[in-house]
Amino acid sequence: MDVRAPYLPYEKLREVADDFLKQFHSAGFLPVPIEVIIEFDFLLDIVPMSGLKDGFDVDAFITADLTQIRVDGFIQRSRPNRYRFSLAHELAHLLIHKEVFKALKFSTIKEWKAVMCSIPQDQYTLIEWQAYALTMATDSVESVSSEESERRKLSASWILPPLVVSIQGTSDRVTCCLSSQQVRAVSGMGTPAQATTRSGRISEGL
Repeated sequence: MDVRAPYLPYEKLREVADDFLKQFHSAGFLPVPIEVIIEFDFLLDIVPMSGLKDGFDVDAFITADLTQIRVDGFIQRSRPNRYRFSLAHELAHLLIHKEVFKALKFSTIKEWKAVMCSIPQDQYTLIEWQAYALTMATDSVESVSSEESERRKLSASWILPPLVVSIQGTSDRVTCCLSSQQVRAVSGMGTPAQATTRSGRISEGL
């Protein structure tokens, strides 16, 4: 499938993040009320699906008509950090990849998986990294402690304030579409990202 990730330099991602915060979360407290923003500001339905993770190795996805975020039911009930991250990640796709996702044709989770695997590897990796970076943390929220703020400045140039928790220090295992090398790269812990594998998402405690 001929899919191209948009050109989004850091300055553009920062602009998207700043605009998002000003419009939807100017109060700046943590955690960001991502459920409320999705349902009442973006008018998206959050739909739990039983067996999404176990059956398809998918935490959440946005539907082809861009009206629902479907999320694994167990993650929604029992993994609050992971649940908020998954919602924020899908919302990030809507914010910066809306045109890309509008072009994808699928109606079932099996078709969604097939479509994802048909995207060229380099473009898939870039799309996921852009959404991942926009989802994760920066020091721009004033309520973060000065020590935590400084640690984030040193560890990475994150784009959005913590919609969930920092990738480091969470008790939950971090599961995402990025390879372990990519996770370390975007969190300031390693070398430039290598290719993502889409046949199976990694689950790695960092």
